Amino acid sequence: MTYAPALFVYVKIPIVAALVDQVRQRADKIDQILRETGIGSVIGWGDSLGDKQPNGSRVVAFHRIDIEVNDLPAARLALQAALPLLDVSRGAEIHYTIEGKALMDVYSISGWLVEQPLPAPLGR
Repeated sequence: MTYAPALFVYVKIPIVAALVDQVRQRADKIDQILRETGIGSVIGWGDSLGDKQPNGSRVVAFHRIDIEVNDLPAARLALQAALPLLDVSRGAEIHYTIEGKALMDVYSISGWLVEQPLPAPLGR
């Protein structure tokens, strides 16, 4: 049996205080959807720090869900459909690479903005 190479995707979900406890439930639901469709699985999740504060500290700004997929277009469509149903806030991002270029789909008030370039890192 031949398997398609695994592709790495991750989802960044902005922290919303009222929904902090849902990160594990979201990761489990995303994993279930990807496995049932045969297009991937969640391989990890955790918190990502935000920008440095004036006092030098950094606070948790996002939940990150790491995913391995074998069909990037199908995985993106599945995630775009699932994330709004999981009550993610606007600003959620799906990160991936196409032909060596890092891109993201961003959940906005008008829907998904697809294949957006990543912003330049601060201080560079």
